[in-house]
Amino acid sequence: MHIGVMITADSDFSSLAAAERIVHSGLHKDWTFSIFFMENGVYAIKQFTQLLTENNHVTLIACAHNCEERELPIEAGVKSGSQADWARIVEDAERVMVFG
Repeated sequence: MHIGVMITADSDFSSLAAAERIVHSGLHKDWTFSIFFMENGVYAIKQFTQLLTENNHVTLIACAHNCEERELPIEAGVKSGSQADWARIVEDAERVMVFG
């Protein structure tokens, strides 16, 4: 199953912990995740970068505009993206979740 996830909350919000639990649980079921970070969610990227392994089917995409606004570098392994990337995720995913 391919799951699209948007994260707009920074690392202090409880909804982020729920997103992490769902992703970890889904990876044990061999699900694929495309996770898009925007708004204050770009501050939470570091919490998900440990998922970038060869065995996991995870793609992390950061909104380049929001990173630039906040003067945050885009982490290694994280793709620089835009709303067009989120639209593709929504179109391709079997399920979509938004955490904000």
